[in-house]
Amino acid sequence: IAASREQADALVAQAAAARDLATAEGGAAGSAASAGVTADAGTALHAASVAASASLDPADADPVEGLSTCHGLGGSILLYVRAHEQLGPVEHLAAARWIAGRATARLGPDPAAWPSGVPDGGFSPGLMTGLAGAMYALSRAADPAATPRIGVLAG
Repeated sequence: IAASREQADALVAQAAAARDLATAEGGAAGSAASAGVTADAGTALHAASVAASASLDPADADPVEGLSTCHGLGGSILLYVRAHEQLGPVEHLAAARWIAGRATARLGPDPAAWPSGVPDGGFSPGLMTGLAGAMYALSRAADPAATPRIGVLAG
């Protein structure tokens, strides 16, 4: 999921730049470039959706993925929030919130017990592999405007 998130962040940024170029130029070439990059961003968003859905399969009684931004569903949440900010559709924010709600319901009420991104799956306080990143992703999904993007994750 992390590699997909990084690729998708780059594609989302390219889509926004192509959209701005197409708007500024008003030409067919700019519109074609925008359409191509937007299609690539859509493919990345679809891949994140498939990965998140598989991770949240109700048949899996023991979730192995937490909400860490690097190895867990936090990366998918942040991808959808960023797509909402750059591309606009409210459906992206709704998807981020759906993943967040479904994951927290499956993981239980004690965030310290959620799986982390460290090799043994034990508790980690970190931003990329632990609780800080999980809380950051949940905060961004809850209110993107009130939770600023973090430089290392801003893209």
